[in-house]
Amino acid sequence: MHQKVESLNEVRFINLPEMRMIYNTAVSESPEEEAINPVIEWVKTSGLDGASRLFGSNENPFHQEKVRFMAMVCMPLFPKILKRLST
Repeated sequence: MHQKVESLNEVRFINLPEMRMIYNTAVSESPEEEAINPVIEWVKTSGLDGASRLFGSNENPFHQEKVRFMAMVCMPLFPKILKRLST
């Protein structure tokens, strides 16, 4: 659920290191697991669990009875991660 920002004092901008991301989108009546599970499996088989952050987001639905959900993993470009991504 979104929260309303009452003032600019509640907003913070920070610089993050350069990152790579992967994402998967699913559209269905209950798409969360359909979108998240392949992303988690990729992270595990790539040996990147513990080095990445998982995010999820409901997106505007295509149809009234279906929902679009996107799961995304972001990984900073540390040498260890770059080596695993290139294999």
